[in-house]
Amino acid sequence: RYLKPMSNDFIENLRANIIKGAPNDSFIWPLGLTEPLGSNKNTYGYIMDIYDPRFSSFTKLIKGEVTFKSKEIQIATLIDLVDAFEALHAEGYSYQDLNDGGVRFDCQNGQVLVCDNDNVSPYGVNLGILGKFKWMAPEVAIKMFMPDKHSDRFSLAVLMFYLICHAHPLDGKKRLSGQLTASIQSKLYGTEPVFIFHPTDDSNRPDPQKDANALIAWAALPDFIKDLFIKTFTSGMPYIGKRKEDLTMERQGRASEKEWREALHRWMDTTADCPKCNHSVCVPIV
Repeated sequence: RYLKPMSNDFIENLRANIIKGAPNDSFIWPLGLTEPLGSNKNTYGYIMDIYDPRFSSFTKLIKGEVTFKSKEIQIATLIDLVDAFEALHAEGYSYQDLNDGGVRFDCQNGQVLVCDNDNVSPYGVNLGILGKFKWMAPEVAIKMFMPDKHSDRFSLAVLMFYLICHAHPLDGKKRLSGQLTASIQSKLYGTEPVFIFHPTDDSNRPDPQKDANALIAWAALPDFIKDLFIKTFTSGMPYIGKRKEDLTMERQGRASEKEWREALHRWMDTTADCPKCNHSVCVPIV
């Protein structure tokens, strides 16, 4: 149930999504609207399936409270996540608010659930939802663009980078340079973003102590996976003075779901089992 009245456009978009149905089985999709509630009969809610408790939160994964069963399961999870967003975009939707609270994972079999789908809108439509800071694409964070398929791809890559490296792709030395004020956050994630593994700009490299896991995981990644992260976290970045017209083209250079899926399947094919413990030894699971 929404705690405050939502706009008529928001409710009608939700109603249309319910009628059209989920893009695929990975989505905990709204199933129906409640009758108007509240003293003025202007507050709505919606019903959806309850997810199975075997699916863990992103927070539990990052804290190490749960871990992937194997490297293959970790990669399978990434593939399932990419497939979900490819299906979403193929239906003409953009998610618009992908963040750490919107996805759950079955670490035993590689399945993903995408939750909080009431914000999903047709491509080109935005109902006032921008996203969660640090997860939004920088051009959305500074309100130069509204969320769309291209900003979804940035947020998707942030989530994937976290699942592999246990770090945010823009959180390097600059994050540690002083108190993390609103002004500094605006620069880190909006006007002056620098990928921590940028190929030519080392101004925001990971801290060797605080970000040791990221350094280990990145060093072990196949180059063809690194290349897609570099492509996504360096294309379409709104540095000071860059024109919106240039960004419009650059954002389209971010890795697509098709590119990710092909690279992830290639990565899966390169995994090998340790003869002593039968665990995959392609990349450490940090």
